[in-house]
Amino acid sequence: MPLGLLAPEHRLSIACAGYRKSIRRTGPVFTVFTVFATFAKGVSTMDANINVVKQGKLLLRNPGLLSRIVDLTGRMGLTGDLTSRLIVFLACLTSALSDPVSVLLCGISAAGKSCLANTILRLFPDDRVIQLTSMSPKALFNTDEDFGGKILYITEFRGSREARFELRQLLSEGVIARESAKGAGMGTRVARKKGKPVLLTTTTEPKIFVDDWGRVMPVWVDESAEQTRRVLHAHLTPKTGVCDAELEAVKTAIQLLLRRRIMIHTPPWFGTVADHVPVKSVLVRRAFPQLISLCGALALIRALRDRITSLEVEIDLEDYGVAYVLLNGALSRKFSPTPGSAEGDVVDCVADLYQRHHRAVAAKEVMSELDWKSVHTYKCLNSAKAAGYLTIEGGKRANNQKLWRPDESEAPDFMIAPQQLLKAHPELNPCTYIDPITGVEVEIRHEDESEIRLPRPKRKAVKAA
Repeated sequence: MPLGLLAPEHRLSIACAGYRKSIRRTGPVFTVFTVFATFAKGVSTMDANINVVKQGKLLLRNPGLLSRIVDLTGRMGLTGDLTSRLIVFLACLTSALSDPVSVLLCGISAAGKSCLANTILRLFPDDRVIQLTSMSPKALFNTDEDFGGKILYITEFRGSREARFELRQLLSEGVIARESAKGAGMGTRVARKKGKPVLLTTTTEPKIFVDDWGRVMPVWVDESAEQTRRVLHAHLTPKTGVCDAELEAVKTAIQLLLRRRIMIHTPPWFGTVADHVPVKSVLVRRAFPQLISLCGALALIRALRDRITSLEVEIDLEDYGVAYVLLNGALSRKFSPTPGSAEGDVVDCVADLYQRHHRAVAAKEVMSELDWKSVHTYKCLNSAKAAGYLTIEGGKRANNQKLWRPDESEAPDFMIAPQQLLKAHPELNPCTYIDPITGVEVEIRHEDESEIRLPRPKRKAVKAA
């Protein structure tokens, strides 16, 4: 009977039977084809993975790796803030070191803090990043996460307000413990968490509690009108973007950096760096180890670039030169009057009154403005004067009255310039480094009092597969 005369369900049954018969006849061929296709797919995936690792290793051999990061993050959508994005990148790399550096991105709303943080974190392996919006006091104890070697990203600093004390202890000590009762008459249990994370967070708050301020590296995003203009024009520029293969190659390079365990040592000449640091604030005791760790991150990059196999690496002049370009401005700015402190309040008050009245101000005016008692006001004024933030206007007045105004003298740099360091230590060898912002090769030499910027030789670009 012709198939067309059969009911549809009978036609389907006969067709399926014919298909099974054909499979039995060509079974071995079909099986071989399936195995070959699966094997070819596996080989293709393996080749792709090997190629990504190869490209990642080539990136690490590039002396201008940080310049490549600037270019890459620009194509990923960041505009301006070149120094800020590299400081955040280096701080995240310190998660591989014994003393991680935490970063607080500061700026008003819409300044681009979250965009900067999220873009940099896209370069790091997902298993290294813990992203939270907020946390409760018990969250750090109850989580299954191990914080050692991790980047803890809290989108806004105020989101950690309830757990701020525990978080401070974790950043400083690397361990927190909480004892709680099991029940009536059942004794107690102790929950512990170990590991120092890199804390990355943002804030719009103008004043930060001094205990928190000392534990972070503040990085200010650019709020200038010029930066706003650049952002507006960036919306009109076609986005080139980044292909998946290139991003994976960068992630692989960073994974290789994070897996490398080394011990960072400071050279003898670092004592001169310490002698140059202004010691107006006791918080420099925490800032100086942050500087060492960030220099250590640069030494880690150099170790993989130069294929140094030693487990101990010493910071050299090249690392310090790059660190000076990136960190001196942020560290110098950090040690303006501490936000949230009484000293910071009195300095801000004097500056505000000075700008408002266009003259130096008396202590009574400061007392009235802040609603402070006389003893506390004079104590803070004298402390700010000793720190170099305020000065007393000269001249004789009735009853020996003192008038206060902001000290307009230029604040000293936190870091000594590399050329001055080389001059203080003639035994050091001259060196060259790649300026991470411009990509220009910079040479530090004995015979000149300034750094010499050399045209950088063209290098073959590392193309991602």
